Amino acid sequence: MNEQENVTAALDRDLAAMNRLARRITEQIGAGPAVAGSAQQPQAHGPRVVIAPDAGMVHSTSPRTQQEHLDDLVRRYTARTAASRQLAQRHRRRLADSRAVVGFRRSTKEMLYPVAARRAEGARIEDIDGNSYTDITMGFGVLLFGHEPGFVREAVREHLSRGIRLGPRSVETGAAAELLCELTGMERVAFANSGTEANAAAIRLARAATGRDRIVTFQGSYHGHADQVLGRQAGHGAQEGTVPVSRGIPHSAVAELTVLEYDSEKALHAIERDAERIAVVIVEPVQSRHPSLQPAAFVRKLRELTARHGIVLMFDEMLTGFRPALRGAQELYGVTPDLATYGKLLGGGFPIGAIAGRSDIMDGVDGGHWSYGDDSGPTADTTFFGGTYLQHPVSMTAAHAVLTHLKEHSPHLQERLNARTTELATGLNDFFEAEEFPLRMGWFGSQFRFEHRADMELLYYHLMLRGVHVWEWRNFFLSTAHTDGDIEHVADAVRGSLRDLREAGFFRTGTAPSRRPAPGRAAAEPVAALPVPAAGARAGTVADAPPVPVPVPVAETVADAPPVPVAAPVPAALTTPRRADFSLYFFGDYPDDDGPGPKEGRYELLMEAARFADQHGFEALWMPERHFNSFGGLFPNPAVLAAALSRETRRIRINAGSVVLPLHDPIRVAEEWSMADNLSGGRVGLGVASGWNANDFVFFPERFGPHKQEMYDRLEQVRSLWRGEPLRRTTGDGEREVRLFPRPVQTMPPLYTAVVANPESYERAAAHDLGIVTNLMTQDIDQLRDNIARYRRARALHGLDPDAGRVAVLLHTYLSDDHDTARAEAFAPMARYMQASLSLFSGVTNSLGVTTDLRSLSEDDLDVVFRRAYGRYCDQRALIGDVDTVLPVAEAVADAGADEIVALVDFGVSADQLRAGLPGWTPCAAGTGSGGHPTRVRPCPRARSGSGSWNACSRDAPPTTR
Repeated sequence: MNEQENVTAALDRDLAAMNRLARRITEQIGAGPAVAGSAQQPQAHGPRVVIAPDAGMVHSTSPRTQQEHLDDLVRRYTARTAASRQLAQRHRRRLADSRAVVGFRRSTKEMLYPVAARRAEGARIEDIDGNSYTDITMGFGVLLFGHEPGFVREAVREHLSRGIRLGPRSVETGAAAELLCELTGMERVAFANSGTEANAAAIRLARAATGRDRIVTFQGSYHGHADQVLGRQAGHGAQEGTVPVSRGIPHSAVAELTVLEYDSEKALHAIERDAERIAVVIVEPVQSRHPSLQPAAFVRKLRELTARHGIVLMFDEMLTGFRPALRGAQELYGVTPDLATYGKLLGGGFPIGAIAGRSDIMDGVDGGHWSYGDDSGPTADTTFFGGTYLQHPVSMTAAHAVLTHLKEHSPHLQERLNARTTELATGLNDFFEAEEFPLRMGWFGSQFRFEHRADMELLYYHLMLRGVHVWEWRNFFLSTAHTDGDIEHVADAVRGSLRDLREAGFFRTGTAPSRRPAPGRAAAEPVAALPVPAAGARAGTVADAPPVPVPVPVAETVADAPPVPVAAPVPAALTTPRRADFSLYFFGDYPDDDGPGPKEGRYELLMEAARFADQHGFEALWMPERHFNSFGGLFPNPAVLAAALSRETRRIRINAGSVVLPLHDPIRVAEEWSMADNLSGGRVGLGVASGWNANDFVFFPERFGPHKQEMYDRLEQVRSLWRGEPLRRTTGDGEREVRLFPRPVQTMPPLYTAVVANPESYERAAAHDLGIVTNLMTQDIDQLRDNIARYRRARALHGLDPDAGRVAVLLHTYLSDDHDTARAEAFAPMARYMQASLSLFSGVTNSLGVTTDLRSLSEDDLDVVFRRAYGRYCDQRALIGDVDTVLPVAEAVADAGADEIVALVDFGVSADQLRAGLPGWTPCAAGTGSGGHPTRVRPCPRARSGSGSWNACSRDAPPTTR
């Protein structure tokens, strides 16, 4: 084979391997590596919560009132808990304690220490400084009956009066096993010392029973600190895999772990595909981090799927066991797993874990049942199970007392506690809504979280000052020991703390920032809570119980925490009619040589296109920011161009796509775009980016590296200024507060960020309430669909309307009356454009699907490469042809969930060609019809003149013969 034949053969294989080619370009433009476990890549870890030390509610640029409030809060808090602070400092050198550094921020460093307790009883604790608290931490979920419940205390006291008796089996051990099986409906049970131990043993039993090794867990769940479950999903597509969550955990420990998305059809399909290798699927039925997510239907499908393939279904009921109902989530979902693990409240405050399940699986502990007086004996193969403190006599005594109490008082005990938690949550949520505080309370049974997007750390210190004990990971619980007065105290403390913060200037009242949802899209409905069955309800009768409404789930996030994707129910709004708008984008190559670009009046063609688009129903004009390169060379300052376009147009939106925020002072960005907003009458949109290329950072070289975080930090300052809030800055004469002049027209402009193919970038954009600007150069339609779905789920998770987040997709566009003519006329310009992009992006572009370094090829070979790849690119990722032949791509992009198709038109066709086609570019119905299916876009007779014509007529318009 000669070199040309080699290239041709490589191209025949390219489509199946296109995503692998994105690696270098993706790293160049900031999407990050997509490899899990490759020797050439640094190890990736997560999902530990890593907070930037300089993060927090108060920064150096915060208003003086906020600074003074924080100083006063630190003074009061440290004075109130001085003995606990001294104790933490005294022992820090010797005592290694991860809890003592959770949420470290420099701004609140002086208040970061565990409060040490002197005594506790019921729902109250007293610290060593003598302060009394209403406890909503409740032993991290252990203390369903409060501290030191009388029935547990008396049972343990009576046991200890006769010695601990470690070694011999206690009478209570067998009795507790009988009770646990009776209450849960399981056949056999074994006891451990902790939830981690119980889960590790259950996994070993499942592997022994099935002869398989693979474990499946779900994102957002927690199953203890054994290495084999401490993994997370990384990468995407062919590069997707599992990586350890932290250093010290080898990749080999998670080599047989698959982490899937909870409550997703994709997860069910993944399990189906890999079923023959899977030993166990582990479910935290209601995840402690996301109590509002209660996917009963998904879990029922999971039960059917695992049963059909002989996979062990295991419920981790450490927190859900016994608390919302006697049989926990099993009772509420109407699902019986093969194994279930318990801990926490089962011991009444003493350490314990338990594994319960089918006898054929549990027989792996001891060989199975046998009797005296006959020839029976253990028959089942066993796996390793043992430990010095298993069946500890004191813990077994406490567990027997707890199970006896539950048997006597259920289900009234759970029903009353659930109702009181619901009353607390709905009352506070009404308060949050009425007074416009940006948080919600999500709950399940009697566990709850305060859910919010922004850093709200100071709220929790205020709650401590007001006598409500909270802990570092922010999961909270009510107990049967809480009185009505205790619950009202908690509610009053929350209301008072938020009002104190507002008085200091942290929360503003008024209309929330405006967004531009896609036309025709309705707001998402709240996610309904799983109803708790009434007394006497049978397992599986969830649908008959009255629903308890729960707000859309919101997750507490921090600036550098990797987003944890969690599935949310698909809102009904997604099935209502909508339109995909049509817009224009200018981002061409403008060399200084004799290329096709105009020499006189370089911006005149853009102005002509803008005027035409404004008059003919286009949604927006987009322009980038580029520096020091002919590629995008007309656009070093999109704000200047926006100002000019604002005087040439009357209706169309004018969007930056995108301002490179790390290259600018946020004050300057806000000033320039506020001017453009005024000049346009409130029509600007602001896309932001972290920076494409190291050469751009000639302005601020030190910002390259941390440029992604720089973008988000500076964006928050732009938002603050736009809202009218001051920023504190150093001047030539000390410090002063500065505000934005002129005041903008819009309350908040539509905000976007540029992303490519990395799913985590979509999730992070969602967490920051940003729209998406993307393309198909480094992702195909299926990846785009998955990424948009992931983006909308992440918005729901963060308390935002999933459908208000706007997704714009850039496509190279050139239309003519004749398909072959359009392809032929666009080829040479497109080839030049791609070669220019190769130079910009270090010689790699996966949009062509080429597995050869293009810089190494001759001119003739490059011509072959582009000619073969060009047709595929146009067929699948561009709008180049006639209206009928490009329609499938437009339909596919709309079906994938895009709100806006953005035509990149200045990729090198001549000015005369582009200008001649303008009269035909009339998107009179470039939208989608009912059910989200695209309206059939056909040429209209009035638009047949001239090349490059685009005319999207309605579905009902008579077709024109080609």
